[in-house]
Amino acid sequence: MDQISVSPETISKAKRLALAFQSVFGQSSRRSSDQRLVLEHIRKCSGQDGPIFVVDKEGRFDPLRAAHIDGARTQYLIIERQLELARRDDEQKPKPKAKTQ
Repeated sequence: MDQISVSPETISKAKRLALAFQSVFGQSSRRSSDQRLVLEHIRKCSGQDGPIFVVDKEGRFDPLRAAHIDGARTQYLIIERQLELARRDDEQKPKPKAKTQ
């Protein structure tokens, strides 16, 4: 099986992007009240907690509405994915050793 080669520059850009998302949205345990408010608003507006397929008054599914909801959800999931990548990067950093006396 062929291995895909990823340049250090590409990895650096990906890390930089994930850390930029973290700077804007924070992490769940360290969010400011403004960050929480904005992220919850985006979650609500993206339809993250509801169904994609919604039945209209006549009992039919609207595929265009479903596509719109799915697209909005994708944007929220992109934010969450970038925050997950930033968390992983933080977890992989070496921890400073405790000083012993």
